[in-house]
Order: sequence, then C-alpha cells, then structure tokens
Amino acid sequence: MKKTLWEQIGVPKNATRQHIDKTYLSVPHNPATRLAWKVLRDDFYRDIYAKYEDLAIVKKAGFLEDNFELQDISLLQDMTFRTTPLPLIKNLPKNAHPIVLLSTGGFCPLHEGHLQMMYLAKAALESAGKQVVGGYFSISHPSYVNTKTNVHGTPGSWLYDLQKHLTSHPWLLADPWESCYVPSFVNFTEVITRLQRYLRAYFHPNTQVAYVFGSDNAWFMYCFEKRGLGVCVERTGSRELFKQLKAKLGSERCLFVPNNTPHAAANSTALRTSVTNIESEGALHYYVRNEGTPSVEHFPLSSKELVQIQQYFANEFIRILKSSIDEKATISTVFAKQQVEQAKQLLKGKKTISLDHLFIADYNVSLSRVFRLCATNGFPSGYFGGKSPLTEQLNAIVPGKYILVDDDRATGGTLKMFYQALPTHVSISKVHLLINPQNTIPHEILDLRDFLLGAQYGGLCVQLPNGKYARTPYLLPYVSPSARSTILPSQELSFSKQVWQLNYQIFSQTSCPVCMRNLPSETNTFLSYLGFSMNETVAKICQYHLDRLSWAGH
Repeated sequence: MKKTLWEQIGVPKNATRQHIDKTYLSVPHNPATRLAWKVLRDDFYRDIYAKYEDLAIVKKAGFLEDNFELQDISLLQDMTFRTTPLPLIKNLPKNAHPIVLLSTGGFCPLHEGHLQMMYLAKAALESAGKQVVGGYFSISHPSYVNTKTNVHGTPGSWLYDLQKHLTSHPWLLADPWESCYVPSFVNFTEVITRLQRYLRAYFHPNTQVAYVFGSDNAWFMYCFEKRGLGVCVERTGSRELFKQLKAKLGSERCLFVPNNTPHAAANSTALRTSVTNIESEGALHYYVRNEGTPSVEHFPLSSKELVQIQQYFANEFIRILKSSIDEKATISTVFAKQQVEQAKQLLKGKKTISLDHLFIADYNVSLSRVFRLCATNGFPSGYFGGKSPLTEQLNAIVPGKYILVDDDRATGGTLKMFYQALPTHVSISKVHLLINPQNTIPHEILDLRDFLLGAQYGGLCVQLPNGKYARTPYLLPYVSPSARSTILPSQELSFSKQVWQLNYQIFSQTSCPVCMRNLPSETNTFLSYLGFSMNETVAKICQYHLDRLSWAGH
C-alpha cells in the first residue's frame, strides 16, 4: 500500500508545522519526503490532504512545490523585517474583528476587473456583517510572473505601475513582500499566513485576511473549507466551475460572489499587447545637496574623521546614483554652505523665517511632511512640527512681513502646508529658495543626509503605528527610492542594497564604534520600534538590513 504523506516523514496527523520541520531534518531527503514536508507544513494544504488524501486535489487547489530549504524557514517566517504598509484606518477598538482583503497574481497590468473583484468582495463581506478595513494586491514573485505571456519589467517596475493604478483607491495597498523580499516563489497560502501574522503583530491582534480570487481559480476554495476566509468572484469563461464549486463548497468561510459587471471578462494577457517604458525620466537633472559635516558632527569622532566620512559617502553615493538613473540624466552637486552664505548676503538686514535648519533666520520653523512607513507611493499623510507644534511655532512670531527661506521647492508640498497654518499677523513678502534652478529641464533634488543612517535631520519623516514620529533613510524596505528620489523602479532594490552597503562600510571602519545612542532622537525612535537596543552598533544595524535585502535579491 502506498504510504501517506504523514508516513513518508513519520509524523502524526495532528503534528504542528514546527514538529514537521524538526522531523524532516532527521529523515532521508528525496522527492517523496520533500513533497510530504512541503504539503504538510502548509496549514491550508495539510487540511485538504487530511480530508481527501488526494494530491491531485491539493495541486488543483494551487499547491506548488517551492524552492525553500529548512535553513530559509526562519527568514521566511520572520515578522521583524517591516516591508508591508498598514491599512489607513486607525484607533479600532480592542474587540474589533477587522477583515483585510488580499489578492495575489501577476497584475501586469492591474485592470478594472481586478479592482471590481476587490470591491465586490468587500461589498459581499460587509453585507454579511464583516468590517473590511483595507485590501492588498500582492504581485507574485518574478519566477512566477515571468512565465506569463509578454511580461516585461522587474518587481520594482511592476510595483510602480500597480501603485499608479491604486492612487484613486486609498483603501487598497500594494504589498511588496512576495515580489521583492523573498528569493523564490511562494504559495498564495504562505502569503495569507504571513500577512495575517504581520497585521496581527503591527495593526490589530484580531485581524483576519480574506483571500480574494477569480472563478478561473475556483479550485483554490478547497483551501478554505476548514480555516481562513476565501472569496471567489465570478468571471466570464469559468461560470460553470463557479456554480459547481459554489454548490459543493459554499459556506460562511467560502463565499462565492456573482459578477455581472462589464469587467467580468477583463484579462491582463489581452492588455499586454505592447511594451511600454514606465521607467524613463529622460533628461532629468539631479541636484545632490551636500551639507558637509553639520549632518554628521554628532557622531563621537574627530573632526578630521567626520570630514573623511562625509567626503567618502558623497563620492560613493554619486557613483551609485549614476548606475540607478536613466542614462540620459545628469548630476551636479550643490554645497549647502555656499548656498547659505549667498543667502545671508542677499538677505542681510531683512526679516526672515527659515524652513531650512542650516540657514539661521529671525525665526526657524521646524516642519516636515509625514509619510506612511513602507508605502510605495510618494503621498504625504500629514505634517510634523518637531519638538513644538507648528501652530505654536508660528504664533510665537512677531507680527510683520518676512522673507521665507527654504531649501527647494521640489513639489511645493511643504510650502503649501506652511501657508495653510500661517497666522494672519504674519505675512510673507517673498520666498527665497536655496536651490532654485532657472532652466526648464525637469529636475530632482536629493539631500545626501537622507541616505546616511543617523544623519542630523536626515531621512523621511514617518508616523509609526504607535503614533510616534520618526525618521528613516530613503531606502527599501521602509521608503521607495523611486517614489521619493526618482530612482529607476527597476533599480530600487539594487540601489538600496548598495547604499546600505555603503553605510555599513562607513560605520564598520570608524576609529570607535558609533552606537544607536549616538544618533538623533527621531532616528532612535524608529530603530527602537524595529527592536534594536540603544547599545547596538550602527554597523550591525546596517548589516542586518544588507543581509535581509541580499537574501531577497533576484
């Protein structure tokens, strides 16, 4: 008689995932024992096999034998590496049971059929009394996506395109974990398990993930007979299968949602009729602002070493940048000290308000736009006034007319926030920009400090799930260099790895260790949230990020 999967590796039917992994260590490794290990360690597929003892049904339900080995499991299950943006909704009561939708696939490109599927699933769940608080599209790993017809690009470019489609649907998010942060394809059940654990750890402890899929994959519903929540949305071309499995499997766990919309027949393959370049910015000019040692003078090192560090970082960053942008783009360095001296001469004797910390004005106002951690778009969610609220800072200004000084006007977002909060007793007669390109060539302005971990005022200002404000470098996995710095989407991962490597090189070679306790408070707030201690060296923190991104590399 043929052995069952449990007999193949010698575990009881009620064995846990941990028990199965441990037992697999001690059995001979061959195709039969590996397959048994892979099926049984997956909660969803183990349920299917326990009920039917039929591998054909397991495979119809979507099972694929992935390439991960035992040594990869700890990293695959690690929840400490924060890669996924959290739903927008806040302050849910402790007894809430929020539902978050998830759909996986190529989404090359995302189309109205995909969006309609999520909206129909949301409506069906809400009509059943569930609270749906958000939804995710998870692009599958490139080793799967690249098997599709006429697919081009990289995970970075796919995510960039996906996010563009989601800008008008704020409750829907892109989850980059599956496509960018694992080295091989995973089963959709692994994505469900990981996302639910992640959201329970960092969003709400009662979160349940509802998996949403089209009826062309209706067999997937076998996964949800005993656990989880599946929502199958009808599609043209698979209506009979939809009816058949609805009659067999339909339940509170297994929802089958009719779809009579015009988008029921939408098809990504049909839309991939031509190759479009979503990457090139053409003749973009990059201004790299170099602040010199003021951004690093809080490190416990000699002045000579600080100069050497800053110069080395600047030179190497320019080299990395050149390989990460369009070949037609150009780069020039702008020195902040010269900018400030020129502004002092021009504005001598004038009353000034400055949003730039290097230019000392009559009144220096601290104001930063706040963004969402791990979000793949570049849209701010608010602003942060530093140690004092913005209104308090502005109300302390003596009535009168002032010249406003700022470093640049890349998007105009910070200035807009400033004007919205400006009290009536203060008026601005003129704005002086420290970087004010006069030509018409499109440009991007980058601050070196934003890419060096722990630089003073460096990094993106984010609001953490605990409500605190913090700063993190413009690097994956926390910030999209494409969204914030116009790095080519296809180069985001490589760019981030190289800059984390550069950070590691610098901090691993200092004359004395630079520790987390030596960094600015807003950087420490972020690193503490990640779980690092105040005595941890910055070199080790950089090494951690470099290792995780390297494991995920494609």
